Amino acid sequence: MKKYYSFFLLLLLVLCSCGENPTVTPTVNPVIPTEPTEPTVEEPTCLLCKNFPTASKIEHQDLPAHTPTTFDLTTISKDVKALCEGVTQTTWSFAKTNGNISKVVTTEVDLNHASIAAGTYENQINTLTLSTVSNHAIYYEVYNPDKMVVAATNADYFGNNKPVNAFVKDSHIIKNSHNDTGIYDYKNEKADLPASMPMLFGISGNTAQIAPMIKNASVQDTVKAKLSYKLELLREETSSVLTDKVVINKYGDKQNVNIVYDSSMQVTAYEGSLVLKLKKHELDSTRVHGEVISIETAASFSNYPVTDEEYCIVIPKELGLTDFKIGDIISYYITSPDDTWKYYDTILGCRHALVIDGNIADTLTLEYSNGAKNSGVPRTSIGVMPNGNVVIFSVEGLRYGNKSSSDTDPYGLNLLELADFMRYYGVYSGANFDGGGSTQLITRNFTTNEFEVTVRSSDFGTTILDNSRGVINSILVTKKYE
Repeated sequence: MKKYYSFFLLLLLVLCSCGENPTVTPTVNPVIPTEPTEPTVEEPTCLLCKNFPTASKIEHQDLPAHTPTTFDLTTISKDVKALCEGVTQTTWSFAKTNGNISKVVTTEVDLNHASIAAGTYENQINTLTLSTVSNHAIYYEVYNPDKMVVAATNADYFGNNKPVNAFVKDSHIIKNSHNDTGIYDYKNEKADLPASMPMLFGISGNTAQIAPMIKNASVQDTVKAKLSYKLELLREETSSVLTDKVVINKYGDKQNVNIVYDSSMQVTAYEGSLVLKLKKHELDSTRVHGEVISIETAASFSNYPVTDEEYCIVIPKELGLTDFKIGDIISYYITSPDDTWKYYDTILGCRHALVIDGNIADTLTLEYSNGAKNSGVPRTSIGVMPNGNVVIFSVEGLRYGNKSSSDTDPYGLNLLELADFMRYYGVYSGANFDGGGSTQLITRNFTTNEFEVTVRSSDFGTTILDNSRGVINSILVTKKYE
């Protein structure tokens, strides 16, 4: 028994000694020499480049259902088609209370996934020329190769080779105000005014709004109000507006700050003018900005070149703006007298207000211009939904132009019927564009990648793409290529 006891005691001592401070031989990994690496250098980015400003997002509460009074709900049929992410097109058919059948095509755009732009002849911003909606769509893609036009229709044009209301395209003011004849009574045909306030439709980033030039003002003040640029200086995280006396690419202007951004142009500076040369920074959608790289006072009448990478700002000495430094960030943006249209880079003029704050405009019963009460007129209108989506309404009416070739061709709408349908659709605010023979809607066929006519012009009554009235501007629904 003692022998076994001694054996277990010895075993216990051995086990205890194994747990005390064991000796560990470290593993040595060989050091592999590496090539020296270049230090990482981040490209300097100005504060403004990181903070592109846009108008505040506008959203409204959902509206209660609307029961129409000008058409029969039981006769409605619709065909829904998703054109691409963020764009849905629906063809509606319904019988009006007089029994006539009407057709409305709605193109709804979610601005979080698709965009809206303004179209012009060959995408020009300096010259307004009549051309077809298809020309606007095709040339927009030529000048914006990363964008695809999904649908396009007419906007603000009614004779005299210019839009009726203000017009902004790609952050350029092409027309700064409504036509002003000095007559502000809508009953006078020479005024060319609606009974409502003349409205504008605009885009700022993923925000859209429909509003007059300025809010809570008289018709006269609204018509006289003008869009303008503001010049802003950004230095060390502080910014200040310098002036609203700004013109863009205007040769020989002596009274205003002249910003020459077009590399095909030459800058003209008069004696004593301050000439700032700026390095272009990324062009955001709501304001253009750059970094001052040289400052010079013109000793005499002088010319300065503009390149694709640099542009010039010429400041007349009479303005007294001299406090600039190398490295300053200078920007300009578009706004209106009360900042209703601040940071909007696309603005298209409308005519009559159709829906205001979720209610059919009470001025519609007073309207008479542009065939307001004629229920056979083709129409183009625009609406903004409570969630911020934009909806284009295109009404076909071939009987208006005596181009109807079939008893099944639809009838147009009068303004009250159009507003009734828009409110039934659910728009929070809506306004009327030009109509009649100008109305034409074209849509991209994603199988053939060609444009097709979805709503025919009453001037021609065909689905031939170029069979449309020439217009000054158009509204384009776009998306980026994948």
